Amino acid sequence: METYFHNDPRIHEWLEQITEKIFTVCLLKGVDAETEFNKGCQIVVKLTILLQSIAIFPPEYLEEGVKQLIEQQLPAKKIINNFPSFNDVKGRMLAEGISQVIKTARNQSTSLNQEFESAEEIAIHKDEDFEECLENIAPALVLVNETVEDYQEPQEALESLQDPMNLQQRDDENDQELYLESRRNGEKAADRRSQSDEAKERLEYVLKSIYPGKPIQWNMKVANQPVFANIEDLLICLDDPNNFCNAKLLNRQGWKTFICSFEDLLYPRRVERGIRQILRQKGKPLVK
Repeated sequence: METYFHNDPRIHEWLEQITEKIFTVCLLKGVDAETEFNKGCQIVVKLTILLQSIAIFPPEYLEEGVKQLIEQQLPAKKIINNFPSFNDVKGRMLAEGISQVIKTARNQSTSLNQEFESAEEIAIHKDEDFEECLENIAPALVLVNETVEDYQEPQEALESLQDPMNLQQRDDENDQELYLESRRNGEKAADRRSQSDEAKERLEYVLKSIYPGKPIQWNMKVANQPVFANIEDLLICLDDPNNFCNAKLLNRQGWKTFICSFEDLLYPRRVERGIRQILRQKGKPLVK
């Protein structure tokens, strides 16, 4: 299974999407949370169907296999611990998605045994029942088929995953709708914390994981430029047309500058990847 996982980029992409859906559900409430929860279940369904199609994968270990794959892709525990409902949402989402696939297969098996009394009749109607089974899980199969056209050969997938710009582009394309929806929900919910407070909290998790024990300064000016956060020689500036930050000026003074939007800060794994990328560079601003 590990070999298949590394050779099929769809599995890695779906695991990242499931993790982000779980975080999103933890942040939302009511109908919005339920909508994102159902989207996450659909991704679990198509991941389970794909794993189920692997001949070498024992059916009796299917549920445990899906859970182990997702556990291996989760962020650090100290990040998860800041979301008390994370494990509960994860457990419910995995159980619901996997049960949909297992229940559909079980119902079809029971239907076959009741309707056909002989092996000969079963053979005659096999194709019809298979088509009916496909109709029952059509929404999940549609999601799977939509990704088939985007499948890459293992070598091409490896090159794509190694390119930070391709990773960023894929994240943007997959999450664009979610970011916009999250932003609208944040503006409408009166009891939700301000976007600035959420961004600050998420960024703090990332910075503490990269610079453990180091102090963080917030909302300051460096060389008369607006800086959202500063830790060591790293400056985090917001991409805000109304509050422009001259990254080139800061870099000429020896700072490492990371520029991103509020929406970017809602996704810790994306921000951490961007910051680590710029820390490997010298004097070049990274604009998200």
